[in-house]
Amino acid sequence: MLSRGAALLDDTIASLAQLSGVSEPTVVRFCRSVGFSGMKELKRAALPVPEVARPEGRQPQLEELRTEDDVVSFVTTHKHHVLEELHRTLDRGALAEAIRLLAAARSVRVAGLGGSAVVVRHAQHYFRRIGIQCSSYAVYEPDDIAVERYAPGDVVLAVSYSGDNALVVDIVADAKRKGAAVIGILPWGESRLHKLADVALQVPFRGNGIVPGHHGLERTAQIAIVDMLFTGLYVRRGLAGA
Repeated sequence: MLSRGAALLDDTIASLAQLSGVSEPTVVRFCRSVGFSGMKELKRAALPVPEVARPEGRQPQLEELRTEDDVVSFVTTHKHHVLEELHRTLDRGALAEAIRLLAAARSVRVAGLGGSAVVVRHAQHYFRRIGIQCSSYAVYEPDDIAVERYAPGDVVLAVSYSGDNALVVDIVADAKRKGAAVIGILPWGESRLHKLADVALQVPFRGNGIVPGHHGLERTAQIAIVDMLFTGLYVRRGLAGA
């Protein structure tokens, strides 16, 4: 694991077992022996921690917030951390491939549920503004998924904070069977969406959330990736000089 460096983030239990000449259960036992519940938690801990300039003085913890200034400082500092971490870890090659697929797409469908639905609406709005035929899934019914039709050149952009949302995974698996390409905006680590995606755009993961039980602050990274895709498409289509 130490010798893998940043490549560890792309490794699976199976690949590490093969590289190390041990069984897969041995890899899991090792993760637990050094204090992690499994491979996913170990990889989250292995993400580089950016050095972020902070305002003078100790930053208040969530339970210590008392004033509006405390709230402003707490939110902006954590969003800054999330974006700095995304800047350091995002795979530029994967981003370039995602832009290429979207630029050549006959049509684009964007899928995401819960908090990720905000990212879906953001993507649909801006992709349409630059002439990309883009729809989103407003209702997720198994029967509707089954009758969906795709053609060569169609792309599904799937957004999931966990990477394991069952309905999003069903949509993606169906699209793959019917010949569509899949771009995933998903967390680091192993997930069902990661296994299905042709291109994985991975974002920092904060477990239970900076605000416990919620991931609004972390979702900044998902929205930033959509903005990167939009900006890359904008430039690729020659609109920057228009």
